Amino acid sequence: MKMRTLLLVSLIILFTAGAALAQGSNMDCSCTAAGCGNGGVGGDQGDIFINVPPAEVKQYFGPNTGWTCVVPSLVRGSGGPLGCFCAGYCGNGGIGADPNTFDLGLSQDTINSSYGGGKPGNKTGWLCGDYRGSWNAAEHAPKKQ
Repeated sequence: MKMRTLLLVSLIILFTAGAALAQGSNMDCSCTAAGCGNGGVGGDQGDIFINVPPAEVKQYFGPNTGWTCVVPSLVRGSGGPLGCFCAGYCGNGGIGADPNTFDLGLSQDTINSSYGGGKPGNKTGWLCGDYRGSWNAAEHAPKKQ
């Protein structure tokens, strides 16, 4: 009986996880170009939005906008004023991280000392900028002319 219960619970967990994946996970986005926009959400290099639904990623952060959006492998911290995005493996004298990691709630002093200054091409691999918040299309989406 105990084994059947364990099997049943395991199957429920697997089906629940599968359903969540089928619906699509929200994504976090970083402006990885020199500037972002081009018909999508405008931004400066390093800007970060979190919790963007997949349909809105496609609509506002799509190709040629300069934004890189991923399902994060890890999000450390919360809030702003600043945050950093690790696209590949990061570290090399700074904070280590696996690809698609976001570190939030950082100060400029912390970025300077532990994230290589956060500018593109620094040896740590991190790109840092303003934390723009949890995505809200009514607040952040470009206004139609």
